[in-house]
Amino acid sequence: MTMTTRREFIGAGAAILGASAAGASAAITPAGEKLDILFLGGTGFLGPHQVNYALDRGHNVTVFNRGNKPGLFGNKVEELSGDRDAKVGDGLKALDGKRTWDVVVDNSGYVPRHVRDSAELLEGRCGRYIYTSTVAVYDFEKQHHVDNTGPMLPAPEPATEEVTGETYGPLKAECDRIVQAIYGEVTTRIDSPTGSSVSSAAATSFVRRALNSRWTGSTSAISVTGWSVSQKTTRPVFTTRPRPAR
Repeated sequence: MTMTTRREFIGAGAAILGASAAGASAAITPAGEKLDILFLGGTGFLGPHQVNYALDRGHNVTVFNRGNKPGLFGNKVEELSGDRDAKVGDGLKALDGKRTWDVVVDNSGYVPRHVRDSAELLEGRCGRYIYTSTVAVYDFEKQHHVDNTGPMLPAPEPATEEVTGETYGPLKAECDRIVQAIYGEVTTRIDSPTGSSVSSAAATSFVRRALNSRWTGSTSAISVTGWSVSQKTTRPVFTTRPRPAR
């Protein structure tokens, strides 16, 4: 199997994460190599746009979520049902075993315990793990202008798992650290999502911190059917790792 170069993968990752319905009319180039991609989530927020873009490029897509929107993609994707919380229902059992994927895209990680459980379960079973983070993880009290190396907020109390406007940033920051500790620098950070697809906690956090003038720097907006991403000059970081043997 020919591995994708770091440069090629950064381009592919940025395309998946920034796929816009506004550009749907443009011809989508089929992928040079068909990948097996697992989305943790996939039916809300960024997920549908990413999944559809991956399908349009010819990739094999599996989604793991609570099954609240069955059949959203027809028979085009494999649907695995469970819960990010291993203590709820069947938890992560659908992901047990030795199955491997080329790429795992984690869009639904908000609670450190949940993120650690899935990241550890899939370690050694994916070629690349992409965790969708946010600039809300940065500690703008310490440094007003940051890039992806900027200081992050400290971890919340271990018992803190409720996502609110106050806890969103610290929880995501700790999730970010967990993923980096397990997989290395594979974090994609996305700034200021707004609209009906965004959780109220995330929106509250963004507005609160914006009003406190903690975010500065040039921005550009990408329109994506019902929501937009205001994308700062923060660089996504990916690490290329060999895919485990099947």
